[in-house]
Amino acid sequence: MTDSQHPTEYTELTEDQMLRINRLCDQFESEWKAGLHPSIETTLQKLPTADRTAALAELLPLEIEYRRRDGTELRFDEYATRFPSLDRTWLAGLLETASIAVPNQLGDYLILARIGGGGMGTVYKALHQRMGRTVALKVLRSEIQHNPELLRRFDREVRAAARLNHRNIVAALDAREDQEIHYLVTEYVEGQDLERIVRQQGPLPLKPALEAILQAARGLEFAHAQGI
Repeated sequence: MTDSQHPTEYTELTEDQMLRINRLCDQFESEWKAGLHPSIETTLQKLPTADRTAALAELLPLEIEYRRRDGTELRFDEYATRFPSLDRTWLAGLLETASIAVPNQLGDYLILARIGGGGMGTVYKALHQRMGRTVALKVLRSEIQHNPELLRRFDREVRAAARLNHRNIVAALDAREDQEIHYLVTEYVEGQDLERIVRQQGPLPLKPALEAILQAARGLEFAHAQGI
């Protein structure tokens, strides 16, 4: 990487590169779940040099999340020393987001495991203790938690999601604020998401690809019919 490079500023990846990176990330996360504490630096050595910038953008958030859950102090100077070419603003933002430690329990929901993350926040597998029901919790990112306008937008989206009752749309069950943390509760669906399957295995055969598209289209059609 060049000096002060944002780790997501890389050229478009080929299909082979995406498969290599995502398989490596899955292995990296599996090792953390097994308590092995793998090193990013060592893990990156398993990839061709051309893949490493993109891989770092995926591996670093994973390490930060699992170190946070282990109770390890996350220090900016440590990461700046380990990865001196990283864009400092990007790194600071990543650590700030992780600094909002999600407790082991939010309201009636016991946090079981991290499922994944996205632009709005991190998704966790959780258990409603009174009902004994497994659900998914989407916990908002730190900058959204403290932004009134974004919180209002979140509230609008929650109310819209509550109107969606369709077999091809994950059902919204609840929305709460606990310990100054805003989160959305949805049904928990077992299995892998389509993106991960494609990343691991490559493009789907025609028939299952068409079926996946059809399911998504049915859900989208229903949402549009509700004015969303």
